[in-house]
Amino acid sequence: MAGLDDIINLSITIQSSTITQAGFGTPLVLDFNTRYSDVRVRSYSSLSGMVNDGFAVTDPAYVAVSQMFSQNPRPQLAKVGRRTLGPAQRFELTPATAVSTTYKFSMAITGGATQTVQFVSSATANAAEIINGLSAAVAALNGYSAAALTASNQTTFLRILGPATGPKFKVEAINANFSTWKDTTADAGVATDLNNIELEDADWYGFIGTSKGEDEIKAQGAWVQSRRKFFVGGTMNQDVIVSGASDVASYMKNQAYTRSALFWNDGHMDQDDAAFLGRWLPFVPGSESMKFKTLAGVGATKLTDSQLTQLRLKNANFYINVAGVNTTEEGKTCQGEFLDTIRFVDWLYARIQEAIFNVLTTQAKVPFTDPGIAQIESAVRSVLQRGVEAGGLAESPQYTVTVPKAASVDSVNKAARTLPNVTFTGTLAGAIHNLVIAGTVSV
Repeated sequence: MAGLDDIINLSITIQSSTITQAGFGTPLVLDFNTRYSDVRVRSYSSLSGMVNDGFAVTDPAYVAVSQMFSQNPRPQLAKVGRRTLGPAQRFELTPATAVSTTYKFSMAITGGATQTVQFVSSATANAAEIINGLSAAVAALNGYSAAALTASNQTTFLRILGPATGPKFKVEAINANFSTWKDTTADAGVATDLNNIELEDADWYGFIGTSKGEDEIKAQGAWVQSRRKFFVGGTMNQDVIVSGASDVASYMKNQAYTRSALFWNDGHMDQDDAAFLGRWLPFVPGSESMKFKTLAGVGATKLTDSQLTQLRLKNANFYINVAGVNTTEEGKTCQGEFLDTIRFVDWLYARIQEAIFNVLTTQAKVPFTDPGIAQIESAVRSVLQRGVEAGGLAESPQYTVTVPKAASVDSVNKAARTLPNVTFTGTLAGAIHNLVIAGTVSV
């Protein structure tokens, strides 16, 4: 029996294969833990998934993801990157020597209850007496031996050291009778861990580390600088908020790190940098500024004018109360560029690549002709227009895209099938952070 198949040979292809887009809303928590061992990276859309994997609610990774998921808007997904090189947490406190004075701080060991460390100096006290007294008070805490901690007199300061199996305690100030207050945890090989994590799963953009030592912060800043990713480091080191250039914020600024931001907060072991990152990433790139944002579950820090000046000079971010509203400031990288600018440019780079690759892979051939070149131009224009709609690029002056005519491309490039001299221009929309207003009133 004759039919249409005898006349029209028709085939329909279902084209469902598309390239994977680079994600700019997924955070990663870099953490040493033994809650799982089969993979280096696990993804979580809820905290219950972490509990099912054996995480305790007091584990640093759980606290960090909880901080991210507490924000509004919040990331849809968070990943935990498992470190195998555990940092030996080290904290150093230098008491300001004074007689008949109470020295007090709090500690929480291995997720236990917060306990108070206190020592009252004698009427003839010296530094050794105070440090030895504080060391003995630490050693008397519940859980001290089980956590394998050591507290020792380092002549001018007290050192609290944990085992090389990740963060095991947190320390917070109760009074101001200490001249220095510093997390000095040594780098345990964080770049190696990051390399292995990235090799297994690179589909994430911003990350924080649950270990807050300044050497590890420096190492993470160096690692991320050569990638299209972003690192937010959390610190409560007191030398950051005073004049000087030997602190971690000054170091990161001097290195001109554009892919790192430092978040200073006196509750840094509560993973408040995770809240900062979790508040930022849900925004569409180009639509956001990270100044004037309220962080759920994070207390504002009380800072003097002098301390605020130092944080701003060192390009550090912080969280304060302004006119009754808790708000982030300044939304900058360590180098001084704004976070949203770096992320939007990363987005633009990835989306243009993806749009052009999509043209190349969905057709049998893109010819080296003016119509073929026009397809490339159209792909670039479509991304730039999306950038305008997101708020990353200004509508005026309008972006431009320039492509060569096929006849003007030399034979060498044509033979190599390389299209040169495709260029575009655009103006960043930016954001308003400060205002100057002049007004006149009259009777």
